[in-house]
Amino acid sequence: MVQCQKKTDFFQRAINMVVMAAKFPSQVPEFIHAVSRLNSWLRSPSSKRNFAPARAIYFLKREAISWADAHLSCLHSTVKVAVECRGCHGTGKYTDSYGHIWPWCKACRSRGRLALTFVQTVIGGGPTWHSPWSGFWIRGRRVHPPYELARWAEGWTVNEPGKNMEPWEVARDLNLVETTFTERPGWKFHDEWGYGNDFHYSLYVGETPKGVCHLCGGTEGPFCAYGKTNLPVSWTAHVCENCTKTQGGTGLIYKRLEMVPLELIQNEHIARFFARRTGEMIASPKPKQEWY
Repeated sequence: MVQCQKKTDFFQRAINMVVMAAKFPSQVPEFIHAVSRLNSWLRSPSSKRNFAPARAIYFLKREAISWADAHLSCLHSTVKVAVECRGCHGTGKYTDSYGHIWPWCKACRSRGRLALTFVQTVIGGGPTWHSPWSGFWIRGRRVHPPYELARWAEGWTVNEPGKNMEPWEVARDLNLVETTFTERPGWKFHDEWGYGNDFHYSLYVGETPKGVCHLCGGTEGPFCAYGKTNLPVSWTAHVCENCTKTQGGTGLIYKRLEMVPLELIQNEHIARFFARRTGEMIASPKPKQEWY
C-alpha cells in the first residue's frame, strides 16, 4: 500500500511539472548551463590532467539539481543502461590482481554485462543530466524516483565523450558556479589517508613554451617536462637538461619551480580563480591529525 502511494505521488508530481512548464516557461540561468559544460568537460580528453576537480564538480551538480528542483520546471525519472562488466571485461571470468583467472565473476554473476540505474533530470528549457540512483538527493527532502519504474535509456549511455575546454573556460565556469553555490562538504577523515577535502583541488592551467628553458631561457635541448602543483593550480614547466644537471638534479629543480609562471595566470578568469580559491583554502585549513 505504501509503495503504491509512493508511485501515485511520483506520477502526480510529474504531471504537475508538465502542466507548470506549459503555463509558466522558466528562464534557465547561466550557472545551470555552466554546470552542464563542466559536467561534459569531465569526460573529455582535456580534463585528464584534472582528476582532482571531479568530486567538487559533481557536488556542485547536486547543488544545481536541488536549486533547479525548487525554482524551475524539473522532471526526475529512473532509467537503466546496459554496460560491459569492468570486473571481467565481458568474459564472465574474473581476473584478480595476481593474474589468476577465476571461472566466475561475482559482480555480474558471470553474465559479462550489468544494468546500471540512473536518475534522469530534465530541466525545462535547459540541459538533461544523469546521476547514479544510489547517490541522488535533493536538498531539503529525501525523495528518489521509484526504482521499480526504471525504463531503458534512449539516446544516452554512460561515459559519452565530453567537450574539450580551455583552462580559462573551466576557470570562468568554476568562478560562476562556485560563487553561486557556496555550500561546501568540508574536511572528511579517511582511515587510510587521513583528512581530505574535495574542494582543495588543483586546476591545470597549461605549460610553459616548449623549446625554451623556463629557468635559464636557453633554447638548446634536450628538455625535461616537470609537472608541478601549487594549489589551487598545476602546470608543466620545460627545463633544459643542462639546468637539471648543474642545479642540483630533479629534487632541487622542483624547489625552484615553486612560483606559478605569471604568463599562465594572466587571463582574467584564471587570475580571479587563483585569487578566490587561494582565499577559500586559507579560510578552511586542514585539521590537525591525531595519530593513535
